Amino acid sequence: MTKTLRLLTVLIAVCMVTTLLTGCSPRMEMGEVTVAVPLYLLEGDEVDVGALLAWAESNVRPTLPHAYYQGMVYFGEPESLLDLRGRFVFIFGQHASRLFQTGFVTATVVIRTETGLGEIVYQNMTGRYWNRTRGDMPDEAHIRDVISMTNQHLLDLDVAGCVVGITHRDDRWGVVCYHGRTDCACLCTFEIVDGEIHDLPGRYYRDSCP
Repeated sequence: MTKTLRLLTVLIAVCMVTTLLTGCSPRMEMGEVTVAVPLYLLEGDEVDVGALLAWAESNVRPTLPHAYYQGMVYFGEPESLLDLRGRFVFIFGQHASRLFQTGFVTATVVIRTETGLGEIVYQNMTGRYWNRTRGDMPDEAHIRDVISMTNQHLLDLDVAGCVVGITHRDDRWGVVCYHGRTDCACLCTFEIVDGEIHDLPGRYYRDSCP
């Protein structure tokens, strides 16, 4: 039953993304498709980031076979950062040829570790400004090191009761702390580059806002 449901989900996604690429109207060209993935991801209490990233890639690949990793964002609260309880967003992109035009489609995989459920948002970015840079996919050890460094720096800054957004893009890690999910006023902003933390007062990472 699970395999049949997954196959049906993939077929629907392929059909919808194909429609996004071949539609003639401006609205269709600028459209997006959200596909809920009916799979339970976590079997135990510990979150395996490497497994989540591999799962995200494997679920995008049937629809966008040439998709490549572009970046990720992790949202959580300071008290639960080390437990990885929050929301992971993995971004993939693929060039798509169309008649007289080279298109570009993104797949944004959203995984909520509290529930173990995910969804994939496909967007046709043809004609829009979008960074199409191919990123180096981090492994679990690297991700955990960054999260551990973020946690310690937040303790040093005495920052609590906020939402933390950790962004990996263009081989850089950016961290922003917000007052809340509906208030994106920054409490702190810093980067982690080559294992070192650089505070960036006033710097704003748009991708890190929930």
